[in-house]
Amino acid sequence: MQKRAKRHGSDIDAVQYLFNPKSFTQTVENIFHFSFLVKKGSAGIFVRSKEDSEKYGGAKAGPVVRAVGGGAEKPPPKQAIVALNMKDWKDLCQQFEVKKGDIPHRTGSKHERPRTASP
Repeated sequence: MQKRAKRHGSDIDAVQYLFNPKSFTQTVENIFHFSFLVKKGSAGIFVRSKEDSEKYGGAKAGPVVRAVGGGAEKPPPKQAIVALNMKDWKDLCQQFEVKKGDIPHRTGSKHERPRTASP
């Protein structure tokens, strides 16, 4: 996340960053791993307003992930329960036009289904 933030600015589209359009399971894993960065106070999820969107070159308004800290006082820890089912995942990927996630798709899982050729 730190490398991407240096390349693209401090706000990273949360859905584009955390969601894997090829795998619901990997999306859940990405959110789970991100939660540890939040717990440590190294990252957080924020909302980019329409005003901020216009101010910063027309980036989409909506949820963004952001690295925090870097010498500043870390925010107090907060917790939230996130509910995500497969239908919501598909709808969010479609609504936010996620074609390829920022975190690369992982292959080689022993639970991965073999691809079959299309007719």
